[in-house]
Amino acid sequence: MLVVIMKKALLLGNCMIEASKPYSEQLIHDHNIDFARIDKQGERLGQLIGAKMASVCPTELMDFAKNMSKSSIEEKENKTDTENKIKGVITSIETKDFVTITIKEPNGNFSTYLWLYKPKSYLDLISNYKNLNNKSILLSFEEQELFDWRASAYRIFKVIKSINYSN
Repeated sequence: MLVVIMKKALLLGNCMIEASKPYSEQLIHDHNIDFARIDKQGERLGQLIGAKMASVCPTELMDFAKNMSKSSIEEKENKTDTENKIKGVITSIETKDFVTITIKEPNGNFSTYLWLYKPKSYLDLISNYKNLNNKSILLSFEEQELFDWRASAYRIFKVIKSINYSN
């Protein structure tokens, strides 16, 4: 969805630039916008045209802005919907290359998670992560493709984003 928004914005920007080219002399004289430096001054051109459009076709401009905003909100909602969460009991904590935590899920399955980055947590993980064994926790994670040097291949790993005690 974000790619679609970016494409629409890019197409609109290119359209504004092309439509403005016949007025390049006037734009330099009146607004100091030079097409030779459009990569630096394109935003100013967009603001100028947007202000003009608002007085000529306000309904269409508002519809475009609403669609862009709606698409952006949908993108954010989709991201939070796809966040992976798991509740379970920590059965082992291994420290090799990274800290690896194994969790027994309520359905009896075991899953392994990597602690690569500072996760969101109210726990003092650095001092107490070894004491989390047999604790019930709520964990969120994301799947990342990382290079596994032992297998000489890329694999999907579950990387911890947040971890806290579960009630």
